[in-house]
Amino acid sequence: MGRDVVRQESPDKPEERSRLWCNKESFNVLDENKGTEKTKGLFLDMKMLAKEMLYGSVELETHALRKMQAKGY
Repeated sequence: MGRDVVRQESPDKPEERSRLWCNKESFNVLDENKGTEKTKGLFLDMKMLAKEMLYGSVELETHALRKMQAKGY
């Protein structure tokens, strides 16, 4: 129920939500540097990240983690 309330904050723009639970949305917000001050938390499943690496997105892991570190996560 709480997740639905947060999704209603901005259904089409995850970067404007206070929390992100979807891996794909979290990675996209980090990768595209779209995070705002509204973003208070995000969920990252590192197992899913490992699967992405198997499919040719090796740079995603280091790039996303570097962005998290730069933003102070």
